[in-house]
Amino acid sequence: MAPVEIRAQLHRYIDTADDTNLEAIYAILQGNQQAEKFSPEDLKEFYDRRAEYLEGNTPTYSVKEAHDLIRQSIKR
Repeated sequence: MAPVEIRAQLHRYIDTADDTNLEAIYAILQGNQQAEKFSPEDLKEFYDRRAEYLEGNTPTYSVKEAHDLIRQSIKR
C-alpha cells in the first residue's frame, strides 16, 4: 500500500475511532518519537556496550547480587 493510501485510511479510521483506540494510536506514535530522540552518539554507545556484553567483556550481576552491591555502597 502506498504512503498516500495509508495516510488516507488512517485519517478515516481516526475520524471514526473510539477514545480507547485513539489513545492506543497516540501512545504508539509517541513511543516512536521517543525512540528518535537518541542521538547518533547515544546509539553508538548503546551498540558498543551491547557488543561488549555479548563478547563477555563486561561483568553481569543477578538481581540479588545487584541488591547486595547497592546495599554495600549505601553502608559506606
